Amino acid sequence: MEYDWQTLVENIVDPSHVPFAHHGVQVNREKAQSVLFNITKSTPDFIQANSSGNFQTTITFQAPCYVEYEIRRCISAGSFH
Repeated sequence: MEYDWQTLVENIVDPSHVPFAHHGVQVNREKAQSVLFNITKSTPDFIQANSSGNFQTTITFQAPCYVEYEIRRCISAGSFH
């Protein structure tokens, strides 16, 4: 399947992409949950957002196509790795 870099970046950055687009392969769509993010920085060419929960995640996007995920998982009450 051919598609452009914008579609690729959108799919990588969208945290709800996997439960819905890969239903039955990696996850079950019925178990999908909302992922709440706090925008920590936003400019026309840069955005950074954080989420909390069992997996604390920071997503950084810098135009035109730089995407970085930093994911820390909860290993015990209040302790992340």
